[in-house]
Amino acid sequence: LARITPTDQELKLGVFTALVGAPLFALIAWRAAREWRL
Repeated sequence: LARITPTDQELKLGVFTALVGAPLFALIAWRAAREWRL
């Protein structure tokens, strides 16, 4: 059975990805919603 708990490096990568990806996703979603209204 493989270990399920992430390593320290994976955890840091996940946090970094979330911090970068969340605002980027919000920006894309906001632009798409704005275009739908036009």
